[in-house]
Amino acid sequence: MTPEYMQNRRENMLRQHRLGLLPHDNTRNFKAVVEFETGTVYPSIGHAAKATGYTYGGMQFLLRKAHKASKTGCHYFLKSVYDRIPHIV
Repeated sequence: MTPEYMQNRRENMLRQHRLGLLPHDNTRNFKAVVEFETGTVYPSIGHAAKATGYTYGGMQFLLRKAHKASKTGCHYFLKSVYDRIPHIV
């Protein structure tokens, strides 16, 4: 790709953003993760993995299996699943 092509492409995308024809990056649908013991909510699986020291795949494994994480000693749930769990007040 030539530099002229890339410049034209960038200008076209900026023009489409201004006109509202393209969605912004903040419209992406992330799956929020909740740490059960502390109630900490992470905006995505990647953010939760980074904050707790796991890899993305490791965090996905913890979300699929209902056992405690060895590094933090906590349970992790997707926010949609966490909202359906009955909480004791």
